[in-house]
Amino acid sequence: NANYTITLTPSDALSGVSYTNYSVDGTPGQGTSIIINTNGNHTVLFYSVDKAGNVESANTIYAALDKAAPSTTSDETGLWHNANYTITLTPTDTLSGVSYTNYSVDGTPGQGTSIIINTNGNHTVLFYSVDKAGNVESTKTIYAALDKIAPGTTSDESGLWHNANYTITLTPSDALSGVSYTNYSVDGTPGQGTSIIINTNGNHTVTFFSVDNQGNVESVNTIYAALDKTVPGTTSDESGLWHNANYTITLTPSDALSGVSYTNYSVDGTPGQGTSIIINTNGNHTVLFYSVDKAGNVESVNTIYAALDKAAPSTTSDESGLWHNANYTITLTPTDTLSGVFYTNYSVDGTPGQGTSIIINTNGNHTVTFFSVDNQGNVESV
Repeated sequence: NANYTITLTPSDALSGVSYTNYSVDGTPGQGTSIIINTNGNHTVLFYSVDKAGNVESANTIYAALDKAAPSTTSDETGLWHNANYTITLTPTDTLSGVSYTNYSVDGTPGQGTSIIINTNGNHTVLFYSVDKAGNVESTKTIYAALDKIAPGTTSDESGLWHNANYTITLTPSDALSGVSYTNYSVDGTPGQGTSIIINTNGNHTVTFFSVDNQGNVESVNTIYAALDKTVPGTTSDESGLWHNANYTITLTPSDALSGVSYTNYSVDGTPGQGTSIIINTNGNHTVLFYSVDKAGNVESVNTIYAALDKAAPSTTSDESGLWHNANYTITLTPTDTLSGVFYTNYSVDGTPGQGTSIIINTNGNHTVTFFSVDNQGNVESV
């Protein structure tokens, strides 16, 4: 694998050697030293002539010189792969021929022309060949990229109800070949990208997955995106009529989306929470109530009136208790500050009547009884 000299040694035991002729690939020369300094497998002819003129038959030898290192190529594309594969090395040497090829993958050595890549990563592959003359090729470097792992995608969806339009952000990652794209769907409607706008009421089914640059497909992820921009509604069973006994108002809140969280109320300014309101004091009470849903939407305040009258009316008369000497009229005056007077009954010596004017037109000391009834049926004592 370096320039060298062939030394010829002629001999003649009688007259002695006169001269020696040679040729290298047809180029003639004379002498006993033949310099070989060009690559190739050269044909060398030589013979000697003695002093008596005797000519030796020509001898043929071959002088092989190979100063050129071999060259090795690979079929590695430099692209990412998503399945195990083999790199094939092709060494060439047109002179002495290839003796062997060495390689290493991430520092682990091997010998041969087939390199199996079966672990994930972007591997550094070094290789070189050596020819039969001992010439060593300069080391070559390539990269073998294998990604058999699908990407992973996360989202910032909290799983809680929202009460305003919002955006779900998807975060795909792939530590090897990198993410190519992310697909998603909202209630079956497809989209592509990492931002999903939620702007319609409902508990939406969101699916998503990513694909990396080697075509590895992530398993589909499912989350739920809950949007409730609608306030709840609350009704009551209050009739608006007067009652004459303690009673309970039942509130019925409803919310078809996130559901009701709680219901607040007040009776004449005194606050409470819940759906049952006990009315147990006389009066026409102002009741306010509203509900809040699980998304935080607050209903407008509702106002109703709860009327309770457990008190009987009271009736007075203008009878002086003195004797009269002419026909006269007793005037009754009933009062009820709550539901109001419905009617007044009376009797004169057991003879019944109804109204607030009693005519006394017969002689005697008459017994007059009376009582009133209010609009809730409360009856005054006689």
